[in-house]
Amino acid sequence: MKNLAIIAYSRKAVNEYRNLFEKILENRVLISTYCMEDGSIYQPIQADLAVISSDDMLPLAKKQLASGITLVTAALTISRKGFEAIQALPPRTRALMVNVNRNLSLQCVEQIYHLGATHLELIPYTPYTELHQRVDVAISPGEAWAVPASVSQIVEIGRRCIDISTIVFVLITLGFPELFLTPAVQEYCATIMPANYGTSFPYAKDRDFRGEYGIGAEEKSGVIAFANDGIIKTYNELAVKLVGLSGERMEGRHMLDIFDSAAVRESIQNMKPGQKRKITVRKKDLYVRLNMEHEARDGVLNYITLEPVPELPSRGKRTLGRGYTAKYYFSSIVTRSQNMKQLLALAEKNAASESSILICGESGTGKELLAQAIHNASARKNGPFVGLNCASLPESLLESELFGYEEGAFTGASRGGKKGLFEQAEGGTLFLDEIGEMPIHLQTRLLRVLQEKEVMRLGGDSIIDVDVRILAATNRKLREQIREGTFRADLYYRLDVVPLRLPPLRERPEDIPALIHTFQKQLGVDYEFTEAAMRKLKSMYWEGNIRELRNCVEYFANWGKAQIGEEDLDVRYAGLEQALTDSAEKTAPAIPDAFLQFLLETRQEGRLAAEVLKDLRLREERGEHSAGRRSLAQTERLRACGCTESVLRGLLVEMEDFGLIRQGRGRSGTSLTPAGREASEALEEYESEP
Repeated sequence: MKNLAIIAYSRKAVNEYRNLFEKILENRVLISTYCMEDGSIYQPIQADLAVISSDDMLPLAKKQLASGITLVTAALTISRKGFEAIQALPPRTRALMVNVNRNLSLQCVEQIYHLGATHLELIPYTPYTELHQRVDVAISPGEAWAVPASVSQIVEIGRRCIDISTIVFVLITLGFPELFLTPAVQEYCATIMPANYGTSFPYAKDRDFRGEYGIGAEEKSGVIAFANDGIIKTYNELAVKLVGLSGERMEGRHMLDIFDSAAVRESIQNMKPGQKRKITVRKKDLYVRLNMEHEARDGVLNYITLEPVPELPSRGKRTLGRGYTAKYYFSSIVTRSQNMKQLLALAEKNAASESSILICGESGTGKELLAQAIHNASARKNGPFVGLNCASLPESLLESELFGYEEGAFTGASRGGKKGLFEQAEGGTLFLDEIGEMPIHLQTRLLRVLQEKEVMRLGGDSIIDVDVRILAATNRKLREQIREGTFRADLYYRLDVVPLRLPPLRERPEDIPALIHTFQKQLGVDYEFTEAAMRKLKSMYWEGNIRELRNCVEYFANWGKAQIGEEDLDVRYAGLEQALTDSAEKTAPAIPDAFLQFLLETRQEGRLAAEVLKDLRLREERGEHSAGRRSLAQTERLRACGCTESVLRGLLVEMEDFGLIRQGRGRSGTSLTPAGREASEALEEYESEP
């Protein structure tokens, strides 16, 4: 008969653990206990396997263990009832996490957060620790004696329990895998919170541990257990079928050898516990998940589950609704503007990369059209194009739409849960329009997805790898939002790998005739604008940009006239342009508020920016409509301010964000916008005032 040694600090703890293993092992093993409290730890320990309650006991236990004994430190977790008591505490409750020493207290804090109770502020506490502020709540894992007298509420969660992963290790090591089938194991698992990534061991249904494993009532998986050296210990028949090795035995083989692809082997080697990935094994698509990883002194016992990927309807051209197809190509974009052509060339060049792209531009400039063209010119063109306007949904729905949710995650959640847009965009592109409207806490989750390439559904416990390229767009000035604290700087720099700024229609008036012709063809009409009317159209402000121009074309299509003159435009836009001008004069100063604040807060940079505006304005008055960065940096006034080309590079980016300048590509140089010219003139007026 084999021997199991249990080592813990207190007599109460070793007795609890002994009772548990006697019930699970059905008295097939001799169990001896050793503890610090009664001094029994100081005698020699003989056993086939020793389970120790914590690393704190390890140095002392090693002195007493005979050579050749397998030693495992128990993975501990919290009872389900105790965790429910923690979850019941109100959000933002400050609570002491009490334990006999700081290391154990910190372990409890980490585990509670890991299990999902992130709504609390937990403070590690050990007996006689000095408290510098009043805390009314304490959480005790059977250590209520250590709670300070000033605490008014004690949440008793009971002594930490041995996790199922340790029980798995013990049963495999001692040679009783069939005991997974017993009601004792299943009943015990129902009383605890699985310690490792919220996952639990899938129980076998047949007596020889070879039948299919059932995970829940409806889901079935293949299971393969393997030890530290990668050698397979046990598995079920479904696993054999899924990896295409029916009729072959897998015990004793290295786990990675059963997979036929080097890429798959590398992918599985790099998996984290709890992670779920899609792999292809012998032309069969599978989901593989590392359910648990238990580190022992002499080994690691891992379990992976394999599930067939459900067959989806044939893709072809996606017709799944909003945002699943990209209809537009670079050839769909109508332009004669040189600046626009340079922008499109840059976009097309970067379409082939996997870099994130941030498209900036006013409303109606065609940001989604450009995003779709980028997708269709990329290697992902055969994958889905999924679009979401971040301003179109309330905050509560935006999170579930992006990341998905499991069944029961919240009231009203669909039966079976729902894939989020990241999962739906697998292998393709996710376009996030109006990214500046995203709430700050969702920006944090989005940043993690960009960094780790993985998501977790709301209410879920599986980490799902995602292969998605992100394109984002905004009509807001994100740098201003960063200064205001409403947009994360780290997310901005993750998205802004390739910045593309779409010019407003008033900066590309040469495109208006071609755009009008395109819209007329789409509407099936054929009328013309007189030269005077076309001049007026080119001089208009176009606050709604291309979208507003299309509305104009559609408006006159309903007139049934062969020719539209300037007087017709006056009817359509009677007083509108003047109203826009008057409104701008009344509500907007010549110097934009954000730029004015920049001037006041950054004196040196503000002074340089003012000098750049002045230099560009003077050049423009001399007939020079743009200037290169090196030429600007070498002007006498800027050199006198200590300006260098590298300093100027960053400053010009800021000024472009304020809408004061345009930076062309290549040799196009930097030029003033109307707003920049106006700001420069206003600054000169301020300087000339007494």
